[in-house]
Amino acid sequence: MAHPDNVIDPRPFFDLGHQGDVDRTQIALLLKMTPTRRLRHHEGWRPLLTRWQGMPNFLEETVVRLSQHQVEYVIVGGVSAVLQGAPIVTRDLDICYRRTPENTARLVAAFAPLNPRLRNCPPELPFVFDERTLQLGSNFTLEIESESLDLLGEMSGLGGYDQIISETKEVQIGVMPVKVLSLTQLIITKEAAGRLKDHAVLPLIKATLELQQQHAPSPDDSSPSHS
Repeated sequence: MAHPDNVIDPRPFFDLGHQGDVDRTQIALLLKMTPTRRLRHHEGWRPLLTRWQGMPNFLEETVVRLSQHQVEYVIVGGVSAVLQGAPIVTRDLDICYRRTPENTARLVAAFAPLNPRLRNCPPELPFVFDERTLQLGSNFTLEIESESLDLLGEMSGLGGYDQIISETKEVQIGVMPVKVLSLTQLIITKEAAGRLKDHAVLPLIKATLELQQQHAPSPDDSSPSHS
């Protein structure tokens, strides 16, 4: 098909960054950042993209609080993807917690002073955040002021804390070491959950994992050379 002289034929051109709906140049930039910088970059964009203002430094303060109370947990969901370089925006902090009586008590001690409430429930609905409540349930969608916190005893397609702990990575948030669910396992659980919002971010998470693997050092790179 002929093109008029003043119209550029787009066929010889291609975008070096975008493939489908994924901007790989953006992912590459995020992968160069530390997890702390990725988190703060995300927190800077979140109010603009979601038209919603959360609590300043909520995630970093939550990590400190959980560490102080020695809670056994893993950051999962969107935040775990953000910390590993995925260019997504999320409003929820999802953590998978170990469901032992001792850890449940530590989790309650960490969050009870913040007066968590059940999310999207009438304010008059009675709710007490204590050990008995956590023992009677497993997964809880909570709100703390303007923030959303999901406590997960079980994850779709994966199981609980004891099943996922060997599939985690340790990253640094500020000065705190934090365990996050690997992108491989995050893809599995999001595909198993099957929600629209999960499917929407899967291409970005898969592309991030692919770029991570492409830039990972080869096992041969660390092997001693032989003359």
